[in-house]
Amino acid sequence: MHYSANPDSLNTTHENTRIKLGEQIFGSQREIDSIQKFGKPDEKMSSLEYWFASRCIAVSEHNSITEIKEKFKESMIHNFPKVLFIYMPLFAFVLWLFNNKKRWFYFDHGIFTLHYFSFLLLGCLIFRLFAAIKDLLAENIIINMIYVLLDLAICGYMFYYFFPAHHRFYGGTRTATILKGLCMLVLNSFFAGIIMLLFMIYTFINIK
Repeated sequence: MHYSANPDSLNTTHENTRIKLGEQIFGSQREIDSIQKFGKPDEKMSSLEYWFASRCIAVSEHNSITEIKEKFKESMIHNFPKVLFIYMPLFAFVLWLFNNKKRWFYFDHGIFTLHYFSFLLLGCLIFRLFAAIKDLLAENIIINMIYVLLDLAICGYMFYYFFPAHHRFYGGTRTATILKGLCMLVLNSFFAGIIMLLFMIYTFINIK
């Protein structure tokens, strides 16, 4: 069953917030429980679907759409470093796949991963520092433009830094480093996408 919020039926009052679950739209836990007890077999949800639907309803009943957006954004920013920490073993695994397994052990890839992710966490800290400074300043287009350019510069350098760091640690030609780096980027993007999706779902259902 597919879960999604219906933009046309969502507004900023708790009572009118409705959630679309599959082909059905519910506005309260009572409606979900009624379907589970008295609905047709093909209308009922599995235990996992019921739990997830109940969490969505609980979040929507206790928060307006504006509150949900603010809490979701705050939680995402606050917990993103934890996601990087969780992702580290997968990142090291991808390094293991693409480098000489006789010369480099998984432990060695863990050392490089720790180094690179420390750099990424530093980048995240700078992001938050810039955001805090921006909030203290008066809102205008020039400050917003500078903030966006600085963020893009940091993101670009965080991406670029992987290649020289990988070359210094593992050696090899620059061409091989770039090719392997691009292949690892594709694979890491796939894994990171899954982790981020799970993180977003976890963040949403745990909004208080």
